Amino acid sequence: MRQARHRRKAENLNDVLAQPYSPREVNEAYLAWLRKQRCCVTGKRGSRVDPVEACHVKTRGAFGADRQAVPMLASVHDQQHDDGIKTFARKRGIDFDRIVADHNARYTAETGKPV
Repeated sequence: MRQARHRRKAENLNDVLAQPYSPREVNEAYLAWLRKQRCCVTGKRGSRVDPVEACHVKTRGAFGADRQAVPMLASVHDQQHDDGIKTFARKRGIDFDRIVADHNARYTAETGKPV
């Protein structure tokens, strides 16, 4: 039984490794635009000491696209990393899906470019 379970894990890992690599979508123009926006949590503008960063709602390690990023002060972004995205959102009553959609729509309206 124990050997069969390990064999299954190895087979599953081989299935994962056999899938084609999919690099994440990169949109530097959108990320630069996000960094000029107010923090989506505090509503404050960034400063030299605490700049606004592009916070990926779906992590880049999980191939989250840049279009799934939101503007967040660096200090708040650090808190988000400490808590984890789901806990951070739940504790603060934040709907990141809505915020992402709002920023995507604003970017397209302001620049005329799709995200």
